[in-house]
Amino acid sequence: MTRAFTRLRHSLFGLTDEEKKQLADERHRKSQDDLKKRVSAVKDHQRDLKELLCDLGTDLATGLATQAAKERLEKEGRNVLAPKVSPWWVVLLKHFTTGFAIKLWAGSLLCFIVYAINKTAPDLTLAVVLAVVNVITGLFTFFQEAKSEALLASFAKLTPTMSLVHRDGKPAAEINAADLVRGDIITLRGGFKVPADCRILESKGLKVDNSSLTGEALPLKRTPECTSE
Repeated sequence: MTRAFTRLRHSLFGLTDEEKKQLADERHRKSQDDLKKRVSAVKDHQRDLKELLCDLGTDLATGLATQAAKERLEKEGRNVLAPKVSPWWVVLLKHFTTGFAIKLWAGSLLCFIVYAINKTAPDLTLAVVLAVVNVITGLFTFFQEAKSEALLASFAKLTPTMSLVHRDGKPAAEINAADLVRGDIITLRGGFKVPADCRILESKGLKVDNSSLTGEALPLKRTPECTSE
């Protein structure tokens, strides 16, 4: 009876100020928890190492279990850059049929129709201008996207084919870098390419060449300590 009366009171008079505050606090806590979960995935390099290893289900000495790695690979996919490639004419057509482009085409078509009826030069001029602007804009965005895809393809060439991985407590063994999963413990040696986003656990004079990404001429020293946000 009390619950029914409470629901009736809420439906007739709404929530009290105290209840509104409690509801707002609860929503704020939930949003903060969700935010922390999302941010924790991005800032793994700042987290406590033991906590991170526990969350990833791995061990610094023995590495990830083979069965766990297999299940994670099936669930999360391979460690590869695999952008969806469409034929160039399909991509070009998409740039000519965006929402704004369709409006320009419609405006140009209407101007052509008006010109056909009235035979006025300004209508023809406006129709041609709208069509030309649409074509130039579409071509510009198409070539910009082509450059971005070429850059992504160049990054794919930097990915090594093999990587040294510690699993099941065994010595490091070479596996296909595409089969790496979250939680794998890997070994990098001189001349190796970095196979994935990694957190440095131990290092001895480690330096990384970032020239292809940042343009810096000299290799930069890397240590387990977090030096940047």
